[in-house]
Amino acid sequence: MSTSPPPAPRRSGRERKQAEIFSSQPDANRKRKRGSEGPSEDEDEVEHDEERRDEDEEMEDPQQEESDEEEHEEDYVAPRKAAARKTKASTSGTNGQAAEPKKSRGPRVPKVPKPTVKSRRRKGKGDGDADPKAIAKESAIADDNGLFNAIMNPAAALQSTAEDFLDSYSRTAPPALADLINCILRCCGCNASIDSDQVLDTDGVVDCLEDLMEAMKKEPVLAYPLASKLPVFKKFRKSLSEFLNRLIVSAAETGALYDEQLVAILQTWVMAMSSANLRSFRHTATVVALEVESALAEVAAVVDKEAEVLRRQREGEKKKASNKGKGREQDLQTKFDDVQNRKKHLKELMKEIFDAVFVLRYRDADPGIRAECVQEFGVWVEKYPAFFLEGNHLRYIGWVLSDTNTQVRLAAVKSLYSLYKRDELLVSTNHFTQRYKPRLVAMAASDIEVSVRVAVIQVLCAIDALGELEEDQSEQMELLIFDQEPRVRKAISSFVHGVWKNAVDERLGRRRQGGDAEKDKGRVGFKCLGSLLVKWAKKLEKDEEGDEVPDQAESQEGASDSGGGGQKSKEVTALVSDLQRGRIALCVDSLWDEVDAVSDWEELMDFLLLDHSAEGEDDVSPVASKRKRAAEANAKKGKGRRKSTVNDSEVDEAWRLEDSEEAALVEVLVASLKKSIADAAEKKKGEGEAVQADVTRALIKSLPQLFAKNQADERRISEVILVPQVMNLDLYAEMGLNKPYETLWDEVTKHFLSHSSPIVIRNAAITISRLLTTNAMFRENEAKIAQLEEELSTSLRDVVAGRDDLDAAFLEDDEVHALSGFALRVESLFR
Repeated sequence: MSTSPPPAPRRSGRERKQAEIFSSQPDANRKRKRGSEGPSEDEDEVEHDEERRDEDEEMEDPQQEESDEEEHEEDYVAPRKAAARKTKASTSGTNGQAAEPKKSRGPRVPKVPKPTVKSRRRKGKGDGDADPKAIAKESAIADDNGLFNAIMNPAAALQSTAEDFLDSYSRTAPPALADLINCILRCCGCNASIDSDQVLDTDGVVDCLEDLMEAMKKEPVLAYPLASKLPVFKKFRKSLSEFLNRLIVSAAETGALYDEQLVAILQTWVMAMSSANLRSFRHTATVVALEVESALAEVAAVVDKEAEVLRRQREGEKKKASNKGKGREQDLQTKFDDVQNRKKHLKELMKEIFDAVFVLRYRDADPGIRAECVQEFGVWVEKYPAFFLEGNHLRYIGWVLSDTNTQVRLAAVKSLYSLYKRDELLVSTNHFTQRYKPRLVAMAASDIEVSVRVAVIQVLCAIDALGELEEDQSEQMELLIFDQEPRVRKAISSFVHGVWKNAVDERLGRRRQGGDAEKDKGRVGFKCLGSLLVKWAKKLEKDEEGDEVPDQAESQEGASDSGGGGQKSKEVTALVSDLQRGRIALCVDSLWDEVDAVSDWEELMDFLLLDHSAEGEDDVSPVASKRKRAAEANAKKGKGRRKSTVNDSEVDEAWRLEDSEEAALVEVLVASLKKSIADAAEKKKGEGEAVQADVTRALIKSLPQLFAKNQADERRISEVILVPQVMNLDLYAEMGLNKPYETLWDEVTKHFLSHSSPIVIRNAAITISRLLTTNAMFRENEAKIAQLEEELSTSLRDVVAGRDDLDAAFLEDDEVHALSGFALRVESLFR
């Protein structure tokens, strides 16, 4: 008499129990690992498991070991059908009759990879074997369902629970199915139960659910597990997801997933519950359906891989001409057809759940349910993109981008990000991308929730990496670098860095040959930064006024917004402290870690000291002229560079600055100096003072040249006047530089008295106040402030000379202008 081969080992590593009806009252004192991954924290339990595995290995049949080795090959083994097995004839323990031998379980099926949810949980404070009675008392949910109790128990082995249920289902399906549906009812907070007959009555599901909900409404109103804030339900959502995943994956292994009862009954009840009026039923059933769909997608992805392996094997056998190969080919074809049937069955199940649950509940009145649906859709796309990216599935995510609830919009954007970050899926999303790009750009610019805007920016960066953004859409995103929200500016900085880098690469191709390549690259970087700042300023001015900026002067004003006069653009924040921060200062903060041209203040200062005027122009700065004459003199003496190299003072068209670009970069320099010192002060005590001293030494040499080069330009000089505020002016005294210190005073007071621009006067007044705090230069300060007071008094006397009564006196326009300037200067000094 031939004996059946031993059954395949279980994924949990536990021995298969003898046939018995599934018990809905598990032993609460039994403590097991959750799943088979990793060692248990209980060392005694680990030793017991190791001994049990050793005994199992000794009892294994050599033929079984050979079959296990064959499983590692790519050959496919068809799954057995989930036929109900006869229970053994059990008798009482006193009559001594032996049970009938267990029948063969049939051929084994390929193993499905372990569930994505980790099986072992770390014990936290208060973890351990949960007491069902205590949980029932606290939650007001009955403890009469073993599956629900296992989900509620943090120490329960859910893999073993799923396998126990499938064992019971294979022997006595109706009671097991009733227990599964009753578990879902407990998850809804319902203490009523259904029996084996009711669970199979698919025509009476709706009526039965109505009776259950009516009975539940009469009970005390308590929050159901998914919505409850009780500590016992803290891990419930995760445990429920894990159990359903393990149940579906294990059912796929045993073949129960492909029968006509398990999933059909589960779908009938869950779909009906997902449309219930009672929120606890509708929400819980929706979550169960979504988790089942996720598990089905995981199984379907594995089946797809099996089909691909079999297809390759079949194609390989077709190339063989031998008769033996023909038989092998037929076997592979049979296996391939079986896998295709399983694949078709899984797609039908997923489509039914998608159409009956997701399509209805993604627009549910409850935003929480809508968010659950949209969030889980992202999981489906990651697990099984071959199904969920075909057809029009993605359109549902596009529609909820306009949802009124922040949580739903955020879930939709995160689902899209999980899709766009996978390069192999981008081709499938082309139609969706083209349709919803405008909506995504609008959300990035104006959504009321900052977290949504940040997430959308990440999606748009992924789309831009494909080159799918239009030029106007890219410009709209670039302007977010001036946004009032720091998180938005930080999120968009990587995008702006890409725009800047592309501009640098383009200009480097046009640079003059023979120069220093590394130095030219840095200068081109400064040029591109200034060009972008001017372009953004013009765009902001256009959006603000509704017209194009007519001339260069207006673009210069737009490029620097450090104070005064005009309206603030909606994209620009009005951050006000002791000094009003301009939009370029915000840009420097955001791009500090992304763009090298922003943080390299030393190279930027040297770059700004170069003469960027066009060749042949007369308005060459004194510093540049001096450098040029020195270079020519050195060249005549033979001390210059070789003829093949380009003179360092000569300006290449690839990086020559326009006036508006130079004005913007001067403000970048001032902001960069301030941030360098501030960042150093935050990192380490005393580091800020050291960096400030280095900055001061460099500025002592370069500041007079900056004053001389920019004195004729109102916008640039207003920024240069602010530079002494970042310096440690006491170093002038320590280094014995009294004369340069007095020269600095003279430069500031000269512009304070000669300029009529309010921004220049106010910035100069602020710098004068800073100079007066230099105690080491007390005598020089006293002399200079007295001299300034005398000059102000003289200017006033010159205007009012010969007029006894100013109220009745007639003043010319220039006299009115002079008096207004005097009043502004005095007001700025005492402000």
